[in-house]
Amino acid sequence: MPDLFGDSAVGATPGADERWDLVVVSSDRRFPLDVTALMRRGVVRIARTFYSGAECLRALELEDAGTAGAGGGGGVCRVVLIDGIVSDIAPNNLCDALRRRCATAAVVMVIEERDVASVERAMRAGAAATIARHAGLEELHEVVCRVIERQRGFAGGSAGVGAHALHYGTDGVFVPVVGSRGGAGRSTIAAGLALLAAERGVDVALLDADLQFGDMGFLFGARMHATLLELDRALTSGGVSARSFGLAVDEHLTLYIPQTEPEKEDLLTGRMQPICEALRCEHQLVIANSCSHWTVATGELVEAADLALVVCDRTMIGMRATKSLFGMLRRLGIARAKLVTVMNRADGSQMSTDEARELLSVDELQLVRELTGREKRLLDYAELRELFDRPGQLAADLALLLDEVASRSSLNIAGVGLVRQSMQQTRHLFRRNR
Repeated sequence: MPDLFGDSAVGATPGADERWDLVVVSSDRRFPLDVTALMRRGVVRIARTFYSGAECLRALELEDAGTAGAGGGGGVCRVVLIDGIVSDIAPNNLCDALRRRCATAAVVMVIEERDVASVERAMRAGAAATIARHAGLEELHEVVCRVIERQRGFAGGSAGVGAHALHYGTDGVFVPVVGSRGGAGRSTIAAGLALLAAERGVDVALLDADLQFGDMGFLFGARMHATLLELDRALTSGGVSARSFGLAVDEHLTLYIPQTEPEKEDLLTGRMQPICEALRCEHQLVIANSCSHWTVATGELVEAADLALVVCDRTMIGMRATKSLFGMLRRLGIARAKLVTVMNRADGSQMSTDEARELLSVDELQLVRELTGREKRLLDYAELRELFDRPGQLAADLALLLDEVASRSSLNIAGVGLVRQSMQQTRHLFRRNR
């Protein structure tokens, strides 16, 4: 599991003019993290413990009500550490309740092991961060300071998680492109689908959700003036257009990238769903590229999706990894019906399509065939428009895939039903002439 909080030390400790309390919720009388040390270091004003979730909720709600009755100014913000050992309320349910009912609370979930499933469940419940129960003082210091710094950036130091919990409409169709390993072709498929949809007059947002090493900016030759990190911060204040943080790379296509510094990936962890919902408000179709390994952000994308394209290549290694990915998605509660399996480089192996379907236990496979030499050269030099301007094998395969997305969602593309036959003929022509 990659470290969600980076390896570098956090910046400055919160200033003396800020009032931050540390709250621990744990039924374990021997709670292992040294929270009193954070008081001695001046990170927090006080540290206190509640031995039940209900007790914590009542106390914090009463304090918030008292602050509001006194005029609402100068309220205390809190970092709440929720232990995995809470006797009366499930920790994730308590986290969700605090997020909704106590706007000044930023939650850090204390979990036994920071595996993918545990971290993702915590983030879905609204946690700002996670930390292992066996973590040392320096890691605790780093995590708490980072959460405070993040909350201060979102709300000017005076509001907590609640300020970020905005509600957006869901008019547009959201389709992330995910996979189980690198080199499967997610970026090419995401960019190609976005271009083809835009050519048909669909208002498309292309979201580069490979938060560290995304290559959408390179593929489109884009020099971005704003990033997802800046968009995320602006959304907390309301009244902003998400579109103003993207770059129009085509008449109907807007590109959004995460940030210019890969080490800041963690600042967007747990924040992808609000960003996606904001984009869906302003675009008919949102396509998101993802990174080569599974992260909390990838889980957020799949959970928020109308459909998710799972891309693999026709190799035994790729099949095995994709089968493991399907198993993980099932355990995380992702419905198989929202997954579309895409076999890239489908003619690059002796394995038949029927064998591939049997190995993956899927009824249907959408096929994208191996690029021709010309197509590979154009892709290497980021000549995307030329790649899709002329009829070609890749364009034909992706047009059929776009047709599948439209038929399985609420996406309305004028004339999309009329292109299937012509695209199948184009695909057959290129296969015959190779």
